Amino acid sequence: NELDVARTITNQATIALENARLYQSTVRTAERFAILNEASSQIGSSLDPEQVYISIHKSAERLMPVEAFILTLLDEEKQEIDPVYSFDRGKRTFDKPFPFGRGLSSEIIKQGKPLLMSNLEQINSVDTAPAPLGEDDDETQSIVAVPMFIGNKALGMLSVQSYQPGVYTEEDVQILGTLANQAIVAIQNGRLFAETQNLAAELEAR
Repeated sequence: NELDVARTITNQATIALENARLYQSTVRTAERFAILNEASSQIGSSLDPEQVYISIHKSAERLMPVEAFILTLLDEEKQEIDPVYSFDRGKRTFDKPFPFGRGLSSEIIKQGKPLLMSNLEQINSVDTAPAPLGEDDDETQSIVAVPMFIGNKALGMLSVQSYQPGVYTEEDVQILGTLANQAIVAIQNGRLFAETQNLAAELEAR
């Protein structure tokens, strides 16, 4: 009888723990979508590229662990990847454009598919130079990288990275993909605005 009672209590405790886990997961998902909605307004509120990049970065930090962050854009005319915004270990870093075909960004843009890597072995199996980011003896061990699309064409990459293994999940991939969709629209709007201003200035000069 005591064994039956113990089993009943154990089963009830297991169900209660699972319900609590599911509840916490649901709450966390709802919080993340609320952050995404807020991020959409913040990212789209500026036409200045630098402010857009910063808003994207700050939104990503609220959504998941971010020790390194990089946003790259494809220059189709020059066939180069431009690391327009990168951040590592609490500071902004500045990297030069590199030929399209090299590195993680090129792979993500060419394939048009997200990538989730959870350990150093997976990362070393991919030619990621000059990304992921890293310094000293530390090495990036977790990466989420997603393409940024305009229509059906991938024109950039958004990536968050960590120096700890197994940090990211498939849900993180989906969340970052949604953020990337918001980001590329704001970036394109900023570019179109700048082009319009330049054209207006040229016409006025004539």
